[in-house]
Amino acid sequence: MSPFGHGVRSLHATGPLSTSGCYPLTPDMPRIFISYRRTDSAPHARRIYEWLSAHPNVSNVFMDLSGIEPGENFHAAISREIDSAEVMLVIIGKQWTFAENSDGLQRLDQPHDVVRREVVLGLGSSMRVIPVLVSDADMPQVVHLPATLAKLTSLNAFRVGEQTFEEDMNRLAEYLHNWTAEHLRTDPIEAPPTNSQETRKHMLRKKSACWVLPGSANKPRQSLYHEHL
Repeated sequence: MSPFGHGVRSLHATGPLSTSGCYPLTPDMPRIFISYRRTDSAPHARRIYEWLSAHPNVSNVFMDLSGIEPGENFHAAISREIDSAEVMLVIIGKQWTFAENSDGLQRLDQPHDVVRREVVLGLGSSMRVIPVLVSDADMPQVVHLPATLAKLTSLNAFRVGEQTFEEDMNRLAEYLHNWTAEHLRTDPIEAPPTNSQETRKHMLRKKSACWVLPGSANKPRQSLYHEHL
C-alpha cells in the first residue's frame, strides 16, 4: 500500500536497496529540525526521531529542545536550531490543527504558541519544510489556520504509516539524501571554505555511510521542555 493518501503527492525515491537492506545513503544529509505537538503526535515524532537518530551523525537531528541547556532561553534556542537546520519536518496528527490550551483556545491561534512559532520561522526561511502526516491525518485546510501558517497548506506532504513505517522512512531518507546532494553540494574545484556554513557544505560530500535501523548505540536525548507542546 502506498504511504501517500488522498491529496498527498509522492516524494519519489529512486534506486534499489543495498545488499544490507537499506538505501545506499551517506551522511550527506541535511540538518533536520523536527516540529511536533506533544499532545497530538508525541509517540510518532519520537519514533521518527529515533529512526533518524540511528544514523551515525546523530547531531543532525533536533527534536523537542533536546540540545538546550537548563536555564537557557528556549525561544532563542529554538530560533538558533531552526536557523542552523536545512530541513524542518512538521509532524501532523489528527489533533494538530485543533489542539486547545487550558483555556479552551485553539493553540495555533495564539501568537506565542511554540509549534506555531517553529513553523512560522521555518516557512519564513530558505529551509525545506515538509509536512509529515501520521495517524492517518489529512493536511490542514487553510481556513482553519492563521494567516501566518497558510503557506503550509500548499506544501507537498509525506505520509508515514504505522504498517509501512520502515518503507516510508526509507523513502523519506532517500529523498532527504537526494535533496541534500542537489541543493547543498559545492563546486569541487572551488577554494577551501572559510566560514562554518560553507565548511559544512564542503564536508557533506566527503563522507559515506549507510543508514541503519533504530536500536543502535546512539540513544535519543531526553527532552527538557514539554509543557508548551
